[in-house]
Amino acid sequence: MSVCRLMAAQLAQALYLAEPGSEHSTLYTNDGKPLSREPAIKAVTFSGGVADCIYQDLEGDPYRFGDVGVLLGRAIKEDPDFKKVELYKASETIRATVVGAGVHTTEVSGSTIHYERDLLPLKNIPILKVPEEDETPLEALTDSIKKQMPLYKPEGKVEQIAIALNGEKHSSFAEVQALAKAIVQGAEELIESKYPLIIVVENDIGKVLGNALNVMLDFKKEVVCIDGIRTMSGDYIDIGEPVAGGQVLPVVIKTLIFNS
Repeated sequence: MSVCRLMAAQLAQALYLAEPGSEHSTLYTNDGKPLSREPAIKAVTFSGGVADCIYQDLEGDPYRFGDVGVLLGRAIKEDPDFKKVELYKASETIRATVVGAGVHTTEVSGSTIHYERDLLPLKNIPILKVPEEDETPLEALTDSIKKQMPLYKPEGKVEQIAIALNGEKHSSFAEVQALAKAIVQGAEELIESKYPLIIVVENDIGKVLGNALNVMLDFKKEVVCIDGIRTMSGDYIDIGEPVAGGQVLPVVIKTLIFNS
């Protein structure tokens, strides 16, 4: 616990909640520079697994997560210097058993996209990725979606997901129509749920595919179809509000890196 108190004290010094000691500068690596003193910090918020240990009183074994996260969170919460400023609770702490919060890749999807403006932004949507080898024949694509769907039903009910595929082999009008039909057949459970149908395509067919899905579903299901985005199974996607006059959607791909 003494080490965690020392870490909390050094963090407070980094924020100038306490005057940095003579050894504090030796903690910066790779020619790292300290924060500016101005403007003075008046409030702090935390993210990550340790954040939950700060915002909540976690009883029981402090080493149950295999690290000192619980003790560090407790030390920060009890540090007298952190009590000098407001502590705001983050709406999302990105809690996960990962190294850091994973890898975040920011991209844009634009011009050839289809979306429902009122649905955006969407955050932390898990990706169901159809392997490229399963995209043809289309029966294989349908089967791939159906077989993976149980992975996204942790309590026996479908949760919000985004279905991702390459789409390169489906460029003509007829091929896109057939692709839309295969997706509808594979994603039947999702379509019957309360969640919108989100499709992420690498090839630039987002708009025409989205329109085809809308027509095929009689405009009774909300559809978001974006393109130019490469993802993998296990990724999570954030889709922001439209920018550039509605022509572009900012997209963040989050890949979790699990500790082996």
